[in-house]
Amino acid sequence: MDDKTIYKMIVKQQAQTWLKQNPLLLNSEEKQKFLLGLEEYFDDSSITIDDEVYDFLVQCHLVKNEPREDIFMRYLLAKYVSFRGKHVLDVGAGRVCALSNVLAKKGAKVTAMDTNIRQDSKILQKAKITGIKKLFVCDEFSKTGTGTNIQRFDLIVGQEPCDATEHIIRQALKYDKPFDICLCASPHKSLDGRTFETYEQWYEHLAGISNEVSITKKDCGFVATNCNGFER
Repeated sequence: MDDKTIYKMIVKQQAQTWLKQNPLLLNSEEKQKFLLGLEEYFDDSSITIDDEVYDFLVQCHLVKNEPREDIFMRYLLAKYVSFRGKHVLDVGAGRVCALSNVLAKKGAKVTAMDTNIRQDSKILQKAKITGIKKLFVCDEFSKTGTGTNIQRFDLIVGQEPCDATEHIIRQALKYDKPFDICLCASPHKSLDGRTFETYEQWYEHLAGISNEVSITKKDCGFVATNCNGFER
């Protein structure tokens, strides 16, 4: 076997160990997606990298990259300069709200939204982040016409918020709120039920929602936004 094959075997073994050490991190469907993403990483068959694969490589020191929330935060700081006193909604914040915690340390008043938030997290309590378990829905796709009121927020952000992505875009456009979303490296189902085979098709769908939406490649990945920054 050549060196590349041996390296792949070693990393795959480390990946299995990592999954066993973090049994609550991914469900069965997410584990399959993770393993597929790891194969794509080895084959260099995609210009994006699966979110969980990236976390695994960083946490196991297999790459010298920074944590995703740090890279996304650097992008946000370059764009907005200061978050002090700003009300920010972090959608799809994850179990321990890593990005929310970084935003709070920068002076933002953060509300974290995710169905899997660990309310007992010491990080969550320290940052004084409010956890919301119910994801908002767009009126035009909601049977009840109800959802989370986003009008009190100055900015909506999401770091790979998965199925919440289109919700963020449509609600933000409806209420004229700025948003920045670091997009997932894989496609998701649209709110009207359509499925996409590639992330390129998914991105094209999101960009087609409105001519106000732009999707560009940044250091943190592909970012969808509708603004150039806070008014000075």
